[in-house]
Amino acid sequence: MVAHALHALYVTHNLAEAVRLGHRIAILSRRPGRIREIVEIDRPLAERGLGDPELEAHQKRLWRRCATRRGPPTRRWSMAEADEPPPARRRAVSRRRVPAAAVRFVGLAVFVVLIGLIEWGTRAGWISSLTLPRPSDVLAAFGELYRSGALWEHLSVSLTRLVMGSAMG
Repeated sequence: MVAHALHALYVTHNLAEAVRLGHRIAILSRRPGRIREIVEIDRPLAERGLGDPELEAHQKRLWRRCATRRGPPTRRWSMAEADEPPPARRRAVSRRRVPAAAVRFVGLAVFVVLIGLIEWGTRAGWISSLTLPRPSDVLAAFGELYRSGALWEHLSVSLTRLVMGSAMG
């Protein structure tokens, strides 16, 4: 009888699992996902357990590798080499960050344009008012309910249903 070795590929974002279960750990780059480095752990699985200080040290070294290594070259290294500092790399292109206020403005502008398109589509007859009521009609009904005081009565009933449904699961 010939014994066959069992091979498995385990994909995880959890470095504690990777260190505890893997013999070879492939560190992938960001997009496009390519193998940056392969780390080999030469310790039997039976000797690996939760709270093992040596495995936690391996995990911290891997976190440092993942956080600091961004280069494309693929190479193998052992855990003995993990303490050496990674080579310094410079970014070829600096990314410009978009200010948060600009992002908020774009979101608001898209919302206003969509509401305008819905209003225009319902008035032109391209969108049935049974399917999607006009935003101007919804705003008028909201104002009338607010002025009459019935808005709070309707809201309390709807919110009670929401809370009860959430509590029931």
